Amino acid sequence: MIFFENSADSTANIITQTNGLDKAIRYLQRHQHLTTANALGYSNGGLIWSRYLAGLSSSKPLAVHDLMLIGTPFLGTDAAHPDKTLYTPLLDHKSQFKKLHAVINIAGDTGEGNDDIVPLSSVNAGGNLFMNNATRYTAMTVNQKSISHGDLLHEAYVARLIRQNLINQ
Repeated sequence: MIFFENSADSTANIITQTNGLDKAIRYLQRHQHLTTANALGYSNGGLIWSRYLAGLSSSKPLAVHDLMLIGTPFLGTDAAHPDKTLYTPLLDHKSQFKKLHAVINIAGDTGEGNDDIVPLSSVNAGGNLFMNNATRYTAMTVNQKSISHGDLLHEAYVARLIRQNLINQ
Protein backbone atom coordinates (compact mmCIF):
# COMPACT_ATOMS: atom_id res chain seq x y z
CA MET A 1 0.00 0.00 0.00
CA ILE A 2 1.33 3.38 -0.98
CA PHE A 3 -0.32 6.56 0.21
CA PHE A 4 0.67 10.18 0.24
CA GLU A 5 0.48 12.47 3.25
CA ASN A 6 -0.45 15.44 1.07
CA SER A 7 -3.82 14.60 -0.46
CA ALA A 8 -4.50 17.97 -2.08
CA ASP A 9 -6.52 17.66 -5.28
CA SER A 10 -4.26 19.92 -7.33
CA THR A 11 -2.82 18.97 -10.70
CA ALA A 12 0.69 19.77 -9.47
CA ASN A 13 0.26 17.47 -6.47
CA ILE A 14 -1.02 14.58 -8.60
CA ILE A 15 2.03 14.95 -10.86
CA THR A 16 4.29 15.02 -7.77
CA GLN A 17 2.58 11.91 -6.43
CA THR A 18 3.00 10.11 -9.77
CA ASN A 19 6.74 10.71 -9.47
CA GLY A 20 6.56 9.55 -5.83
CA LEU A 21 4.89 6.32 -6.93
CA ASP A 22 7.65 5.85 -9.50
CA LYS A 23 10.27 6.30 -6.79
CA ALA A 24 8.52 3.81 -4.46
CA ILE A 25 8.20 1.21 -7.23
CA ARG A 26 11.88 1.58 -8.16
CA TYR A 27 12.77 1.01 -4.49
CA LEU A 28 10.64 -2.15 -4.40
CA GLN A 29 12.21 -3.37 -7.65
CA ARG A 30 15.73 -2.91 -6.26
CA HIS A 31 15.19 -4.14 -2.70
CA GLN A 32 12.34 -6.66 -3.01
CA HIS A 33 12.97 -7.77 -6.62
CA LEU A 34 9.45 -6.78 -7.64
CA THR A 35 8.89 -7.59 -11.31
CA THR A 36 5.11 -7.45 -11.72
CA ALA A 37 2.05 -6.55 -9.69
CA ASN A 38 -1.64 -5.85 -9.69
CA ALA A 39 -2.70 -2.35 -8.71
CA LEU A 40 -5.65 -0.61 -7.07
CA GLY A 41 -6.16 3.13 -7.35
CA TYR A 42 -8.87 4.88 -5.35
CA SER A 43 -9.95 8.40 -6.32
CA ASN A 44 -6.84 10.41 -7.26
CA GLY A 45 -4.87 7.20 -6.75
CA GLY A 46 -6.46 5.98 -9.98
CA LEU A 47 -5.14 9.07 -11.78
CA ILE A 48 -1.70 8.52 -10.28
CA TRP A 49 -1.58 4.85 -11.35
CA SER A 50 -2.90 5.74 -14.81
CA ARG A 51 -0.27 8.47 -15.25
CA TYR A 52 2.46 6.12 -14.03
CA LEU A 53 1.40 3.27 -16.34
CA ALA A 54 1.10 5.67 -19.29
CA GLY A 55 4.79 6.43 -18.85
CA LEU A 56 4.27 9.95 -17.52
CA SER A 57 6.85 9.54 -14.75
CA SER A 58 10.61 9.51 -14.78
CA SER A 59 11.27 5.86 -15.61
CA LYS A 60 9.89 2.81 -17.39
CA PRO A 61 6.78 1.61 -15.53
CA LEU A 62 6.59 -1.69 -13.69
CA ALA A 63 4.67 -4.42 -15.53
CA VAL A 64 1.19 -4.32 -14.01
CA HIS A 65 -1.08 -7.21 -14.92
CA ASP A 66 -4.48 -6.08 -13.61
CA LEU A 67 -5.59 -2.59 -12.60
CA MET A 68 -8.67 -1.67 -10.59
CA LEU A 69 -9.79 1.95 -10.43
CA ILE A 70 -12.44 3.12 -7.96
CA GLY A 71 -14.05 6.56 -8.13
CA THR A 72 -11.27 7.96 -10.32
CA PRO A 73 -12.03 11.56 -11.41
CA PHE A 74 -10.50 11.43 -14.89
CA LEU A 75 -12.24 14.72 -15.80
CA GLY A 76 -12.26 16.29 -12.36
CA THR A 77 -15.23 16.82 -10.07
CA ASP A 78 -17.28 19.40 -11.97
CA ALA A 79 -19.56 17.71 -14.52
CA ALA A 80 -20.49 21.06 -16.08
CA HIS A 81 -16.84 22.04 -16.61
CA PRO A 82 -14.65 18.94 -17.17
CA ASP A 83 -10.96 19.44 -16.46
CA LYS A 84 -8.82 17.81 -19.15
CA THR A 85 -5.45 18.97 -17.77
CA LEU A 86 -4.51 15.51 -16.49
CA TYR A 87 -6.73 13.62 -18.92
CA THR A 88 -5.30 14.84 -22.25
CA PRO A 89 -1.77 13.49 -21.60
CA LEU A 90 -3.34 10.15 -20.70
CA LEU A 91 -5.22 10.13 -24.02
CA ASP A 92 -1.98 10.96 -25.82
CA HIS A 93 -0.24 7.97 -24.19
CA LYS A 94 -3.14 5.49 -24.06
CA SER A 95 -1.27 3.00 -26.26
CA GLN A 96 0.83 2.24 -23.15
CA PHE A 97 -2.27 0.60 -21.64
CA LYS A 98 -2.00 -2.26 -24.16
CA LYS A 99 0.36 -3.89 -21.65
CA LEU A 100 -2.49 -4.30 -19.15
CA HIS A 101 -4.39 -7.57 -19.03
CA ALA A 102 -7.52 -6.31 -17.27
CA VAL A 103 -8.83 -2.96 -16.10
CA ILE A 104 -11.90 -2.65 -13.90
CA ASN A 105 -13.23 0.88 -13.54
CA ILE A 106 -15.82 1.36 -10.77
CA ALA A 107 -18.03 4.40 -10.25
CA GLY A 108 -20.58 5.22 -7.60
CA ASP A 109 -23.96 6.76 -8.33
CA THR A 110 -26.47 8.02 -5.77
CA GLY A 111 -29.06 8.30 -8.53
CA GLU A 112 -28.04 11.86 -9.33
CA GLY A 113 -25.13 11.06 -11.66
CA ASN A 114 -22.38 11.16 -9.03
CA ASP A 115 -21.08 9.66 -5.78
CA ASP A 116 -21.53 13.00 -3.98
CA ILE A 117 -18.08 14.12 -5.21
CA VAL A 118 -17.08 12.54 -8.52
CA PRO A 119 -19.48 12.71 -11.49
CA LEU A 120 -20.27 9.44 -13.23
CA SER A 121 -19.19 11.05 -16.53
CA SER A 122 -15.75 11.76 -15.07
CA VAL A 123 -15.18 8.14 -14.00
CA ASN A 124 -16.62 6.80 -17.26
CA ALA A 125 -14.09 8.85 -19.25
CA GLY A 126 -11.65 6.08 -18.31
CA GLY A 127 -13.31 3.99 -21.01
CA ASN A 128 -11.69 6.19 -23.67
CA LEU A 129 -8.30 5.34 -22.20
CA PHE A 130 -8.56 1.62 -21.54
CA MET A 131 -11.28 0.20 -23.82
CA ASN A 132 -9.66 -1.41 -26.88
CA ASN A 133 -6.26 -0.94 -25.27
CA ALA A 134 -6.18 -3.21 -22.23
CA THR A 135 -6.92 -6.83 -23.09
CA ARG A 136 -10.11 -6.63 -21.02
CA TYR A 137 -11.92 -3.51 -19.85
CA THR A 138 -14.90 -3.61 -17.50
CA ALA A 139 -16.83 -0.58 -16.26
CA MET A 140 -19.17 -0.96 -13.29
CA THR A 141 -21.39 1.40 -11.39
CA VAL A 142 -22.48 0.89 -7.79
CA ASN A 143 -25.99 2.36 -7.80
CA GLN A 144 -27.10 3.09 -4.29
CA LYS A 145 -28.91 6.14 -2.97
CA SER A 146 -26.75 6.27 0.16
CA ILE A 147 -23.39 5.62 -1.54
CA SER A 148 -20.72 8.25 -1.06
CA HIS A 149 -17.29 8.66 -2.57
CA GLY A 150 -15.66 7.76 0.74
CA ASP A 151 -17.83 4.64 1.12
CA LEU A 152 -16.94 3.06 -2.24
CA LEU A 153 -14.00 1.10 -0.81
CA HIS A 154 -16.13 -0.14 2.09
CA GLU A 155 -18.95 -1.41 -0.10
CA ALA A 156 -19.12 -5.23 0.33
CA TYR A 157 -19.54 -5.79 -3.41
CA VAL A 158 -16.46 -3.70 -4.23
CA ALA A 159 -14.40 -5.45 -1.54
CA ARG A 160 -15.41 -8.80 -3.06
CA LEU A 161 -14.32 -7.59 -6.52
CA ILE A 162 -10.94 -6.50 -5.13
CA ARG A 163 -10.37 -9.92 -3.54
CA GLN A 164 -11.55 -11.76 -6.64
CA ASN A 165 -9.70 -9.73 -9.28
CA LEU A 166 -6.53 -8.53 -7.59
CA ILE A 167 -5.71 -10.73 -4.60
CA ASN A 168 -7.02 -14.28 -5.13
CA GLN A 169 -5.79 -15.02 -8.62
